[in-house]
Amino acid sequence: MDRVTKHSGDPSSTSSIALQEAQKLVQGLPEGSPSFTKLMKSTHVRGSFWLSLPANFCERYLSKCDQKIDLEDEAGQTYQVTYLTKNHAFSGGWRGFVQAHKLSKGDVLIFQQIMPLKFKVIIVRGNDHEEAEGGEEEKDDDEEEALTLLNLSSSEQGLEEEEEEAAAFQTDLRDCDVYDKLPEHLRIKYFELCSSQNKLLHQYLKGKENSIYAAGMIAGVTAVSDSIRSSNLSTPLDRLKDWDRQLEGFEHLGMEVSFIRDRLHRLTSLADNPNREEGSTRIREAISERDIVIDKVVEMNKAIHSLNKEIKRLQDKEMKDRLNYVKEAGASW
Repeated sequence: MDRVTKHSGDPSSTSSIALQEAQKLVQGLPEGSPSFTKLMKSTHVRGSFWLSLPANFCERYLSKCDQKIDLEDEAGQTYQVTYLTKNHAFSGGWRGFVQAHKLSKGDVLIFQQIMPLKFKVIIVRGNDHEEAEGGEEEKDDDEEEALTLLNLSSSEQGLEEEEEEAAAFQTDLRDCDVYDKLPEHLRIKYFELCSSQNKLLHQYLKGKENSIYAAGMIAGVTAVSDSIRSSNLSTPLDRLKDWDRQLEGFEHLGMEVSFIRDRLHRLTSLADNPNREEGSTRIREAISERDIVIDKVVEMNKAIHSLNKEIKRLQDKEMKDRLNYVKEAGASW
């Protein structure tokens, strides 16, 4: 059964009490049992349904590649989620676990690793169940952040301070329908782009109410950003300029892509450096000259080898003549 934290009615104390209760439960786990604790925030239980995990726990105990992981609740029911190693997060399947257990902001979850790809999950309710279902008004983000800074960290038990999941845009995520129109790999890439700026890139997109249209814009921006990151100095300058024209179009439509264009402009400056072509020409000339020298060295080595053979032949003949002379000179009369 889920643990329900009783409190005096003061909502500001609820999560703090739940975290303290979770700490006591963690201390009672078998010694050496890897575990970590997560305080549920609004972005964990609604919207994009994305749960980041403690990075140090992931590096120490989880796989280095994406995996399916089983979550077993206290009733023995198992739910499968997708672990994304690059993001240190649960993604696919996490929504189902949240909805099945009616998780709310302020609940605290203890994840005890019982097998390499399986966790036992203990739920400590931040509010009694009726209050949670009744939609108790959420505390402001600053209060929530302060509650996560309780001294509950332990490197051995995996307890650490709550990591912010690009809170400036995740907390304000109201366009979750857009995410549903994107394949998961694009959703992750867009999440990373937004996280780098701490805001939704399509926040001011004209016509964003049309989720299919907005998803198309997001897919376009993501595709260009991927192309830029995989480019190199051999990428044609015209292609860089074409990407900039595409980004300029997205920008006019309201997409926040100025930071991508800034990087592209820096790359264009590097690629368009007039001294670069001169350097490339000199490299080709130097390679040609080196090859000529190598050919000469090869010929010289052949000549040296031939001379060494001739010297050896002559030395052997001279030695033979000396031996014959000595033999003849010392023979009996």
